[in-house]
Amino acid sequence: MTPTCAFTSLRLENFKQTGAREIRLDRVSVVEGGAGLARSQVLDAMWLLRSIAEGRDTSAAPAAWFGADWPTAISVTFNTQKDGELRYSVMLQRIGEERVRVTDERLESASGTLLLRHRHSYSLDATCGRYGIGSQEFALHNATSLLDGADSAHELVKWLRNIWVLNPNPSAMRGLIGHSTVNAGDAGFANLATCIVMQQLKPEVVSAMTETVCSLSPEVRRYSVERNEEGRPYLAVYRSSDLDGKGTSFGNLENAEKMSFLMAFVCAMNEHSEPMPVAWDSPLNWFGARERENVSKLLRRSFSRRGQLVMLA
Repeated sequence: MTPTCAFTSLRLENFKQTGAREIRLDRVSVVEGGAGLARSQVLDAMWLLRSIAEGRDTSAAPAAWFGADWPTAISVTFNTQKDGELRYSVMLQRIGEERVRVTDERLESASGTLLLRHRHSYSLDATCGRYGIGSQEFALHNATSLLDGADSAHELVKWLRNIWVLNPNPSAMRGLIGHSTVNAGDAGFANLATCIVMQQLKPEVVSAMTETVCSLSPEVRRYSVERNEEGRPYLAVYRSSDLDGKGTSFGNLENAEKMSFLMAFVCAMNEHSEPMPVAWDSPLNWFGARERENVSKLLRRSFSRRGQLVMLA
């Protein structure tokens, strides 16, 4: 499949009280994040971009992320079918300890500026209009209600809104199936078992997941929904080494096995649902040296065809 859209770069200035950093991005990228603050920068920037596309205002993010005397600037370039490369940039300034305002915002293409904002108003080239906006709101999301659905701004907003920010914690992944699935705030994927079950009506997703899980964990034969002694549903995983035939609750699997399921789920969703932009903190850390090579090949094969993957290493 020919890629139709993707990030091409991310630039951060004084974001989380650090200097300037520019990262070139390919369809599959490995970003050397270092440790601590440097590692979280990219994940938090992607989270912020998604929040902007979802229509949240500046209060959704910690005020400490942004500069006061020296404002914070974030920009992302993005390749589209219609307008080629777009560049979205936003400048934010912290006022006091808790309030953050947007001072500048732009969406630019090779042919000109499509959206230009300064303080409390913004203009759109497509409508030749000027519109008021609150100091804590983002013009990019507001503008989509004024633009035709075929406008490239809609494509950019949809891509940003679909970002998955992954910082998984396999120790917290539960086996019980509930009503809560992975959402914008669940980077740890605690409800992965529920998400897997929710996709059981899509045969292509189930088939791809099963094939991948069995290739990464050869002992795994299948998985299904069972009920515990209290009648509560849980995801049961069956291995060839099981002696009683009852399987093991997903929540009791080893961390590497849980991560195999997460790998399979992400790749299956990218390939057989909507193409996904994914920012993933250390996806290979939970595996041994031999497994890492297989996992790396799996991720690259999936995201080289569609979606986009940024791996922090």
